[in-house]
Amino acid sequence: MYTTILVACISAIAAIGIYVVVTNLVTKNSIRKRREAALKEAEAEGEMIKKERILQAKEKFIQLKSEYDRQVNERNQKIAQSEQRAKQIENNLQNQQRDLENKLRENDRLKEQMQNQLQILEHKKEEVDQMMREQNVRL
Repeated sequence: MYTTILVACISAIAAIGIYVVVTNLVTKNSIRKRREAALKEAEAEGEMIKKERILQAKEKFIQLKSEYDRQVNERNQKIAQSEQRAKQIENNLQNQQRDLENKLRENDRLKEQMQNQLQILEHKKEEVDQMMREQNVRL
């Protein structure tokens, strides 16, 4: 009888030991699977966050590039307007210079005409003086 009890106790202790070992293995296996699942989930979440941040950075870059392009276009328009004004001023100055040169040529032409007329008048005056002297001599 004692042997049966002893065998039953040993069997119970062995069963408890096996139960503890099996439970420990199952618990460790379950914990490992949960840890792996949590790690995969964390990696997936990290990838999503990474992709989200990259997308935000791209959007910010596009926004900044758009702003920069707008500023460059505004500056280019202002430069083009300034160049156009400068060309208009240059054209006006060239026109004024041409007008001035034309007036100077006209003045030179008129001056030459006046000098020619003065010479003609001088010559006629000399003729008149000569005629008067001749008339005086005759008288």
